[in-house]
Amino acid sequence: MAIFNCFLIYISVIRHIDFLTWYDKFNLIEYATTFRKDTPVTSTTRKTIIELDNICFNRQDKAILKNIQWTINQGQHWALLGLNGSGKSSIINILTGYHFPSSGQVKVLDQLFGVSSIPDLQKRIGIVSARINQEIPSHLSVLDTIISGKFANLGLYQKVTDSLIQEAEDLLDTFNFAAFRNRRMATLSQGERQTVLILRALMTQPELLILDEPTSGLDLFARESLLAMLDKLAKEKPEVTQLMVTHHTEEIIPLYQKICLLKDGEIFAKGDRPLMLDPDKLHDFYGQPVLLRPFKKGRILVMPK
Repeated sequence: MAIFNCFLIYISVIRHIDFLTWYDKFNLIEYATTFRKDTPVTSTTRKTIIELDNICFNRQDKAILKNIQWTINQGQHWALLGLNGSGKSSIINILTGYHFPSSGQVKVLDQLFGVSSIPDLQKRIGIVSARINQEIPSHLSVLDTIISGKFANLGLYQKVTDSLIQEAEDLLDTFNFAAFRNRRMATLSQGERQTVLILRALMTQPELLILDEPTSGLDLFARESLLAMLDKLAKEKPEVTQLMVTHHTEEIIPLYQKICLLKDGEIFAKGDRPLMLDPDKLHDFYGQPVLLRPFKKGRILVMPK
């Protein structure tokens, strides 16, 4: 069935993108047939990572989110795609306990909001965002910045034990970043800083990793390096569920086999990657003429027409 669905998507893409060269069209086979199963989970029963039940969020009488119904299970890696102002940040703020919905029920890692301890829950969630990037003290070393993630601090004020140092160094080794161990954060490029923040988020051994536009501000080479790291992360730590937030389709690497399309505060569609990246679906989602072109390694690029 998956192969048949991919074939239909391939035919649909070719029908709608008549400006492509035959070479481009041939390369679309890679895009249409790149299908990756959810990351295996060793437990016989999948755990629910996120459950949003009819969530609404209002601010100053304006509806920011409307009737959000969304479940993410363990072993699934999702991308949340939406234009600026679609409500992506509001969803992330709710998931991490910084905002509470106006109505509806939120469960994250089996913890019901309003009953469970939010500070305890936050220790089980890793997050990488522009806000954290801006607030990390520039004088800290890479090693100290990574260790600070263990305490959910933006600085390092606790006693550092040998075991914590070893844990941070193991992460540096795993992701080939040991050469940066003693560098100051102020001396790093934007891409290098983002890499450090991902390692910092992993110090708590999170069950959920939220990546809020992690490639923002990166050049194309740094972006590809970071995306490759996220792909490696899924292989090294399959128990960590990833949620990638973006407004660029070409950043949705094949790792993310589930996609949620958010538009004007509502879920436009959600489901398997091939169906969400269908040309008809994307034309309707953006609501204006767009061009779709195949990108590298099974990804797709959307541009204004």
